[in-house]
Amino acid sequence: MHILHTFTKLERNSLMYQTIRKHLGLIAGCGFLLCVIAVVGLCAKPLLAAVTASQLCTAMVGKSYAVTQGYLNWDQGNPTKDDRHAGIDYAVPKGTLVRTIIGGEVTFVGGLSGSVGVYDVKRNATVFYLHMENIKVAKGAKIEFGTPIGTVSNVSPQKMGVHLHMEVRTGRQTSAVGEVSGTPTSSLTYNPLIFF
Repeated sequence: MHILHTFTKLERNSLMYQTIRKHLGLIAGCGFLLCVIAVVGLCAKPLLAAVTASQLCTAMVGKSYAVTQGYLNWDQGNPTKDDRHAGIDYAVPKGTLVRTIIGGEVTFVGGLSGSVGVYDVKRNATVFYLHMENIKVAKGAKIEFGTPIGTVSNVSPQKMGVHLHMEVRTGRQTSAVGEVSGTPTSSLTYNPLIFF
């Protein structure tokens, strides 16, 4: 199904569509697996429309703030099995209003980290926002892009200081990554700069 969806998108760009058809024709006798590898290899980069960390921050809080920890940075303090950071941390001041950068169903609210998770069924991904208070949405609610969801709090780990954490998880999830039994963080999340 994913390959068919990819081809539907590619029809908008006929040169890329023709290039993929040519390469698929060359490997037609090599089996389905090689066909999938070829399609993914040819499509992945051209179809991605990356954004900057500054643009993401501005979309969430109306202003750009410094990145204090990037996606998949290694630090023993990260709460993941492989010590990799599951999202992006921004040095957003306490009390700053946070808006969602994706529309969908609220799958999680609360927890020790003051979290909100929003699932987008069309993209099959859940965006989590952590280290908030004054949560303004309820679990199960359907919300739109730009909906206010809470304010930045000081519930983040002391060594990190006050910040807003945002991560993109694969599929419909009800918690941020944290310690998932032995699974690499990179296979549970998307790089936010490429996802949006």
